[in-house]
Amino acid sequence: MNKGLSPQIPPGVEAALGRFIANFSLLEEWLRGVIAEIPNISAPAGEIITSELSFRALLNVFGAIVHEYCDNSNILGQTDEAIRDIQEVNNFRNRLVHSLWLGSDESHRFAVRSKMKANRKKGFQYKFEKLKKQDLIEKCDEVAVLTKKIQEIYNMINAEQTASQ
Repeated sequence: MNKGLSPQIPPGVEAALGRFIANFSLLEEWLRGVIAEIPNISAPAGEIITSELSFRALLNVFGAIVHEYCDNSNILGQTDEAIRDIQEVNNFRNRLVHSLWLGSDESHRFAVRSKMKANRKKGFQYKFEKLKKQDLIEKCDEVAVLTKKIQEIYNMINAEQTASQ
């Protein structure tokens, strides 16, 4: 590949971006699984239904399914809290994915996220944000914790459904 065409992002930052995306994909897969499992939708039908959903729609369907099939206020509270946290991390993901990544002449420890924005009152602007590898790793860990939380919510709902049968 032509080096002049690839972003000059420090290797640690580049790896952390990849790790974040992989962790986020796992979170997304758990949401899909819960949507199919809780109402006992067959695997192919659940995959078909959820495959065409945007992440925002997937999260909304997840919340609706939990609220429809569970009446335990503790589980519902934990679900609502998890959804709020997931929405925040999804906003971060959107900033990562929908930005131009640049290397920095100042340091090889961080990358610069560049976003162009048009505003009717302010005109055209560039927004720059410096992200270190450690910043991204902390977000990776946050996504992993949220995935574990979704697993725990699923296990609690599943245990409740089993006990009521």
